[in-house]
Amino acid sequence: MSSTSPLPTSQAASEPRYIILFSKPDDSLPEPLPSLEAIENAPVISEDYSTKHIAFFGNSYVVKYGYDVEPLEADNMRFVRQNTTVRVPRVYAVYQSESLKEGKHKTYIIMEKIAGESLDKLWAEFGAEQKSRIIQQLKESFSALRSLPSPGYYGSIDKKRPRDYLFVIKEPTSSIDEPYYTEEALVNDRTKSDITGK
Repeated sequence: MSSTSPLPTSQAASEPRYIILFSKPDDSLPEPLPSLEAIENAPVISEDYSTKHIAFFGNSYVVKYGYDVEPLEADNMRFVRQNTTVRVPRVYAVYQSESLKEGKHKTYIIMEKIAGESLDKLWAEFGAEQKSRIIQQLKESFSALRSLPSPGYYGSIDKKRPRDYLFVIKEPTSSIDEPYYTEEALVNDRTKSDITGK
């Protein structure tokens, strides 16, 4: 579901406008979606160089937002949830600013809040049996992802270049912006780019 209407916030008409790239129906939401103003004012629990922020909102939502957050991340989560048994948070909505900053839109991904602690904080406390169970769960998750049928190319699910730092370029280049259709093309073009720096 997409819309070009501004989100219902207390913003003045002169303030930046936003579009809804995706939103679940209201009757499937655990509670009303937060406004942009509420998201911006929510306590940030994690941030990455001021370009990516993570905040809790209410009892049901985690919001990841910033100029380095891409809608593709939400697309990936929805794809994995629909096509595998790997547990990933539900995506409830994706907002994006109409204005640009250094060529980037600000994206907001509103997703399911899942109770728990980060594995890196708990790992040292686990015994061998607990660690083995977790390793087996991770193995099953990776196996499920690897069992997905090939889309016929090497790239992102939006049929664009792979999202990896090796493919970050300043100017669009068709051989890198587009997906690769053979492993040979991927290896040869990447090697050429590494050597030339282009």
